[in-house]
Amino acid sequence: MSGVAVSMFVSHDDWPPPPRWEPPRPPPRKRMSAAGEKFLLWVVGVNLLLLFVAPIAGASMVQLLWMLME
Repeated sequence: MSGVAVSMFVSHDDWPPPPRWEPPRPPPRKRMSAAGEKFLLWVVGVNLLLLFVAPIAGASMVQLLWMLME
């Protein structure tokens, strides 16, 4: 052989085995600011209000009130 020592035994120098590889965790998501939360609540509130005021299936609340006043 050309100067390379060959061993007939298995080398256990790397025992215990290295820890299992895991992908890096994504960075934590940023929380919404207080102003952003307030704006979001306003948007949800307006949408809920429009749900009852907007025309639904061809009839609107304004027409209902108009009929009730007659």
